[in-house]
Amino acid sequence: MTLLGDAAHPTTPNLGQGACQALEDAVVLADCWRQCREVEPALRRYERQRQRRTAAITRASWRLGKICHGKPAGMLVANSLTQLMPASSSLRFMERFVCHDLPDLPIAAKPDAGVQSF
Repeated sequence: MTLLGDAAHPTTPNLGQGACQALEDAVVLADCWRQCREVEPALRRYERQRQRRTAAITRASWRLGKICHGKPAGMLVANSLTQLMPASSSLRFMERFVCHDLPDLPIAAKPDAGVQSF
């Protein structure tokens, strides 16, 4: 048995990554299963592959929440830094969390169910 999504790595909502991580987990788990074909090695591989990324996202989200939702002074500093930060820096920061290479999974052909293609 293994966990994925918020059950495996609950994340505060500050980066909006909870559902994204669950989807990434599902793709990586499917790829591990496809490569290993045995339950235990596939699950161990999945855990190893996801641990570093999900831990980094969980930590960053928690830190951002602590800064932005803590004391009013922290919120003021965070808002000021966001406004002063060049757009390119802000984009690189978000790319770290949003952009991530996932394995390509083969698409299984569906049996013809009598549906005509046009």
